[in-house]
Amino acid sequence: MKINLIIGVSLIFLSGLTVFPQTKNVAVKFDEFSDYQAENFSPLYDRAERFAKRMKFEPLSKKAVIIFYNQRKGKYPIKSGKDWSERAVDTFYYSNEYLKNRLEVIDGGYREYPTLEFWIVPEGAEMPKPTPDFTKNEIVYCPEINVAGDGFRHNRKVPLKFSVAINGAATNESFPLEWNISAGKIIGGQGTNQIQIDLSETDAKKITASVIVRGLPPECDSHAYNSTEIGLYPYKLDEFSHLPYSDIAARMDSYFYQIANEPDATVYIIIYGGRQSNKKDAAAVLRSLRQIISFRKYDPSRIKIVDGGFREGMFVEVYLLTAGVEPPKPTPTLNSDFVVEPKRKVTKRRKSSR
Repeated sequence: MKINLIIGVSLIFLSGLTVFPQTKNVAVKFDEFSDYQAENFSPLYDRAERFAKRMKFEPLSKKAVIIFYNQRKGKYPIKSGKDWSERAVDTFYYSNEYLKNRLEVIDGGYREYPTLEFWIVPEGAEMPKPTPDFTKNEIVYCPEINVAGDGFRHNRKVPLKFSVAINGAATNESFPLEWNISAGKIIGGQGTNQIQIDLSETDAKKITASVIVRGLPPECDSHAYNSTEIGLYPYKLDEFSHLPYSDIAARMDSYFYQIANEPDATVYIIIYGGRQSNKKDAAAVLRSLRQIISFRKYDPSRIKIVDGGFREGMFVEVYLLTAGVEPPKPTPTLNSDFVVEPKRKVTKRRKSSR
């Protein structure tokens, strides 16, 4: 009787216990972010580096997984998300080369914007499943439309030409085009990729041409335009801010290539200092330019470098000037009185041990 009572009480006690299932390893999302068009910078490199650093502290049995999503709308082929993931992989390998065998990349499909997900997957856990917002049938191909016209040193006795380039369409089909101009008369090419404009009956110094591309999806921008000045004027070749030495050298090669067959042309460069950096960054660019001219043995008389004053950030403008053309005037955006002098680092001398 006593034994039966103990057994009964034990069964009642055991029936009241909650049986917890054995904990399984699961994949954990470390980060997710999108390359929104409104952002002025990409968060890619900092976050990829942070993910790589985190994996250093994870057991070697864990995998790093990147899921990428391409944007649903863009020029053909749509692969911004994939390109972004490849840059993330490069950053990951650069930070942790020994982690190469622990990284896996998955194509997640399509979302509104290029998106990356970073996952940490323990051994034995299921791989994370992509969560796309759109199917392949819902993506929209919107080509880039670029209009160009060259009025530099143009003679009004010959027709002015404007052309349009349509890049990134889903197919090689040709689209119906409709051109409009601000002055002059279209005498050829209406409906094609290039038009000719008669300027003999207008004294307009600036001509604008616009084109409408018919047959694109409703979500795409089907309109583009550009303007060109007629006659002699300073022709802007380039503009840039902070660049590595190798990029500046490549650009300088391009400038001198363009004036190689122009014996009366010169390259005119305006350098602006920044509010915070004062002349430090500007001086670095000037030093690079002089080194490149010397190393490449370019004719220093074919290039003119001037101080443009100050802007919010260091900035460089590059122009092509022909004989008789007045150089452009610098356009600083702030007075030197408002430039912040960089603080000098004070190095404390160590006391002698004597």
